[in-house]
Amino acid sequence: MEQLYSIKPLFFENGYGVEKDINKAIKYYDKACRIKGNKMIIACENLFSIYLHGNKGVPQDLNKAKEYAKWIAENGSQKYQEYIKRWDYILFSLELSLKLKECKKSGINASICIRKSNNALLEYANKMYPN
Repeated sequence: MEQLYSIKPLFFENGYGVEKDINKAIKYYDKACRIKGNKMIIACENLFSIYLHGNKGVPQDLNKAKEYAKWIAENGSQKYQEYIKRWDYILFSLELSLKLKECKKSGINASICIRKSNNALLEYANKMYPN
């Protein structure tokens, strides 16, 4: 049964032999993610990514993304333990990425947009790691 939960969401997410249905994919990813003694952390990682970025027509939900990141971290992932410790930086990076895209869309020269982004990153680094 556990194997079914690890494969089934992929069919719905990508439309392999069935109609694409991201809501069903999310439902099965969530079931796979929550199986006791979970060895299918990839299901949790997929949900984290979907909610963090608002992928595949699913609205961005940073609270849900953080919930899945915490679950993965609590199940031994050092990578996700670092994500939780540095959650403010993840939020900053998302905001910075959005601002960079908006800047480029507005027709401003790409090098100016990148310079603004780099300056914001430098300000953040100085605030987080003062001399």
